[in-house]
Amino acid sequence: MGNALTIWFAAAIPASSCGGVNRLMRELAGGLTRRGHAVSIWYADSPGMHAAYPVFALCLAARFLAARQRPDWIIARSTDGVFCAIISRLFAAKTRVALHNHGWEEKVAEVERALPPGTVITPPTTWRARLVRFPLLRACLGACALCQCGAIDEMRWIARRYPRRRKKLICVPNGVHAPDRPVWLDAEDPPPRFLWVGGFTWKKNGEYLLSLFACINALLPDARLIIIGAGAGELRRRIGKAAWAGAVEARGQTPLEQMAALYAECPYLISTSRYEGGHSLAILEAMAQGAVVFATGIPSTREIIRDNRTGVLLCGNDAEADARRVLAAIDDTETMRQIRRAASREARRRSWERQVDRLEQTLMRRAA
Repeated sequence: MGNALTIWFAAAIPASSCGGVNRLMRELAGGLTRRGHAVSIWYADSPGMHAAYPVFALCLAARFLAARQRPDWIIARSTDGVFCAIISRLFAAKTRVALHNHGWEEKVAEVERALPPGTVITPPTTWRARLVRFPLLRACLGACALCQCGAIDEMRWIARRYPRRRKKLICVPNGVHAPDRPVWLDAEDPPPRFLWVGGFTWKKNGEYLLSLFACINALLPDARLIIIGAGAGELRRRIGKAAWAGAVEARGQTPLEQMAALYAECPYLISTSRYEGGHSLAILEAMAQGAVVFATGIPSTREIIRDNRTGVLLCGNDAEADARRVLAAIDDTETMRQIRRAASREARRRSWERQVDRLEQTLMRRAA
């Protein structure tokens, strides 16, 4: 490849992370590598460093300065590339830095402030984030050459807040590997098994999930729920000896390569998120398998789900009403069939190859 680029991805997370940031980096890096680019991924490679994000940013900058062959691009999450961006700008280096935005922290704080009084916020935005992380984030946006957003809504929010940075913004959302034959595409009478993916944070809204499933199980006792991201001990603390506790199974953290088997096990996925910084991988992957997604209608989810067409949107604040909607949808066999087919087609349009195309074209154009 005559115009091959050298690209670093970087994030202050452990290499073993099962989260969306790691998945996105690995998929984009793999796609770019297959196209002939030289790609490396840098993680927080010492215990605890993923929590000390300024330290990771300084170490990345030291690695950048010491490199024999400096990259054409550094694509770094949040503030992780801030010092590289400043150095590159000050010394007019050939290296350009892209800020990988997988959830703009200032927007997260805004959503958090708008939550109803009494909401348990785990984890909350800290004073340290407001005093240190937010200024570093703004500095990184100012110094970087590109800001890669995971959703159109997120990109528009930044453009409104920082109109002078508008030309730096691009949307490269999560993608999916669509199977040739989705598992649930032609399912006639699938079992009432539901999947939920996420930790018990205020963003994922796990407490609402449990309230919703309690209502579902009361109306449909055969319903079962598999939770990925929380362990059995945490689940017991939250539901105790509820009558429906035996219908819920928590399987803890699951390696990325094992997720496909879970989508093949569950014909329905529930997403109760209050906030997603990008397009939900769980939603996309479930859709790709022809599963029906029931999700709260937050902005990033509305970008990939059309209500009663490619999924079913829930209100997210009335568990009984949402449970009735879930069961009414499941009982409508023809609508379920249409949603499964439309969902799998929509997921296929959002392939990882398409996202790699979008990123590669932008990097090549900006590097010229």
